[in-house]
Amino acid sequence: MTKRTPQCPICKRRCPDTPEAATFRPFCSQRCQQVDLMRWVDGKYAIVDDIDLSEIPQDTEDLDD
Repeated sequence: MTKRTPQCPICKRRCPDTPEAATFRPFCSQRCQQVDLMRWVDGKYAIVDDIDLSEIPQDTEDLDD
């Protein structure tokens, strides 16, 4: 069975199979990773599902560290 390399969600190229490239997964490069981040910052992506507040843990003790 051959190992399939993942495809970058931004540029659609195959992600290199190197230790350096693994830090940017699921993106192929730092550039594509930053493009995705800027799309979130600019509001081009959005989570449209309603949030069920009962699923959010109410224990906030760990947040004060």
